[in-house]
Amino acid sequence: MQEENRASDEVFHQTEHPSGVRTVLVFVLYLLCFTASTTGEKISCSVPSAELNKETQLTCFFSEDLSRSKKDFTVYHYLQQGNPDAVVDCWWLNGKLDCFMRPGFEFNMDVTNNLTVRLPCVEDNQAGTYACQVAGYRPEHLNTCELEVKPAAVAMAAQQSNQLDVEQTENLKTTCLATVEVLGKPATVTCSFGGKPSETFLVSHIAANGSEDYPLLCMLVNGAHTCEVLPEYTLRVELRPLQSFTLTA
Repeated sequence: MQEENRASDEVFHQTEHPSGVRTVLVFVLYLLCFTASTTGEKISCSVPSAELNKETQLTCFFSEDLSRSKKDFTVYHYLQQGNPDAVVDCWWLNGKLDCFMRPGFEFNMDVTNNLTVRLPCVEDNQAGTYACQVAGYRPEHLNTCELEVKPAAVAMAAQQSNQLDVEQTENLKTTCLATVEVLGKPATVTCSFGGKPSETFLVSHIAANGSEDYPLLCMLVNGAHTCEVLPEYTLRVELRPLQSFTLTA
């Protein structure tokens, strides 16, 4: 009889306070939802493009304050080949933060819900994809960022200048056509300038026996070219200012 009363008391107790059971269940479900929403938030980063040998900064953005949660974190550089390289790797030991940093990366050990990594002198091999990772977060919670390394302005200007020089040189090339004496017709040399001719130029003639003479020598005098011609040659200038000429033997 006592056993039956005890059992009925237990049943009565459970049915008498159903709200208490609901409260516990709701509380547990609330914790589960809170945990899921926290870990579902993304970790992201940003890094401005930089010129070669210039400075830039990479910033990580977290969904929680790591100075309070004391979670370990890492900044990865994804190389074209092989596994990602940990350029900044930090952990908490007895409540204090300790970090490893690759050469070329600087971190001042200041972290909250974000942190900044300084790249004081950007190099070509630092270009590529970066990601910030926190212990306990899955890869799908990470957003990556891309560092683009641009050629240095001085190097680019020099390259453009060299290209311009090449183009100008191509434009200023002098082309000449020579004809030999045939059936009594005199030999001729006709030259055309792609642009403004140089201040001094000449025509060289090398004979079959190896001897060399200079039938034409021109120099710029008072803004115009003055030419000296050997007696056995005739010079005809096509245009003024000088753009082409024909030399006849």
